[in-house]
Amino acid sequence: MAKKQFVIGAGALAIVFGLALGVTSGFTFSKGSPVSAQVQPDNSAVPGPHTNALIESIRAELDSVTQYESAYGCLTFGRGGQSEFCGASKERVGTLENKLTEEVHKLELSDRSSEALAQVKSNIESLAERKADVAFEGTSANPYTNAVKRI
Repeated sequence: MAKKQFVIGAGALAIVFGLALGVTSGFTFSKGSPVSAQVQPDNSAVPGPHTNALIESIRAELDSVTQYESAYGCLTFGRGGQSEFCGASKERVGTLENKLTEEVHKLELSDRSSEALAQVKSNIESLAERKADVAFEGTSANPYTNAVKRI
């Protein structure tokens, strides 16, 4: 009987020790250990080379409106339990997002020469082995690399 109590006590002690070690390790890792580094970085916030005063003002307005609508606007829970804007809040934020995207694309397009765009179209048609209706839509962060280079 004593042997059985010893085994149960030792098992309980091992579980408590394991939990304590796990909690301590969790705190250690979250304080800057290389283990806490993201496996795949979030490149959505990587600024592109294309910005100007208008784009920065739209970004600031979008941030402000998003914070306001998050606090006081219409929110619903979507898939996975994440909150999403709804109603007028969704329209207001969506309008600003579209305006920001449009301005960034205009600036990106203005930085490209017609020769460079013609070369890209030619390369795409060559790969597709047919004529293609190609239009520049913008750039984005590369989700497959840590590099700041946009695609």
